[in-house]
Amino acid sequence: MASLFKVRGPGESAGNLVGDALVMMVAIAFFISVIFNLSVILQVTTNSALVPAIFIIWPLTISMPTIFAHWTWLKYMVL
Repeated sequence: MASLFKVRGPGESAGNLVGDALVMMVAIAFFISVIFNLSVILQVTTNSALVPAIFIIWPLTISMPTIFAHWTWLKYMVL
């Protein structure tokens, strides 16, 4: 009953939720740093600011409509 009062599902402890949140934050930070590092490498190799900008914006343009509009058919395109 206390878990319903604290807006948690039955059987979920606060420790499990905090642990899951920390793992998610570390994973998200890691993948963001990977994307930015790859874009810096692209900027150095191509000597252009446009290519890395597209490289950073491309995952966002795919993931945002997928999440907000619930479009399950929209996937990353392998080039």
